[in-house]
Amino acid sequence: MYKDIILKSIDDGGRFHTEAPSTLWDRWDLLQPMMIDNEYERETNQIFLDNAFGHVLIGGLGVGLIIKAVEDNNNIASITVIEKNQRIIDLIVPQSNFNSKVTVIQGDIHTYLPTKQYDTIWLDDWTTAQEDKEYLETGVFVGDSREQWKARTLPYLKSGGYINYWKQ
Repeated sequence: MYKDIILKSIDDGGRFHTEAPSTLWDRWDLLQPMMIDNEYERETNQIFLDNAFGHVLIGGLGVGLIIKAVEDNNNIASITVIEKNQRIIDLIVPQSNFNSKVTVIQGDIHTYLPTKQYDTIWLDDWTTAQEDKEYLETGVFVGDSREQWKARTLPYLKSGGYINYWKQ
C-alpha cells in the first residue's frame, strides 16, 4: 500500500521539490520531473508491488515511494536501493524514516554489479526528455538500455524470482 510522501527541504546543489504531490524537478529542465509521487507513478509501479518478495534490489531511490510501499510487507526480507545521485540520497533518506530492511547505496544501477542474488530486481529510473521523445516516436527505447540492463542483471536473480523495469 502506498504511503504519501511529503518532503520539506531544498538542495542548493540544483534539485528541489514541491509538495502535493511531491515532485523533484531538475532546475536545468523544468519540463522534466526527476521523481514524482502521483497517481500515474503509483499505477505504473503497481506491477512491482504485485511481484516483490524476498530480498529486493531496486535501481533508483526517487522520493522513496515504492520503498515506503513495501518496507512493511512481511514477504520482503530486505531492500537494497542503488541511487546514482548522492544529493538525492542526502535529501530523501533523512526524511523517509525507512525501516531496518532498507539499505541505500550510492552507485549507478546501470554499472553496479550485485554481490549476491535477489528474489526481486526492479529498475525504477526516469527516462530523459530525449528518451521520452524517441519512445513516443518509435515505441522503443533507442539502444534498449533497459533490456541490456535486464540481461546484464539477470544472473543476480534467484531461480523463480522476478525482474523488470518501470515502463511508461
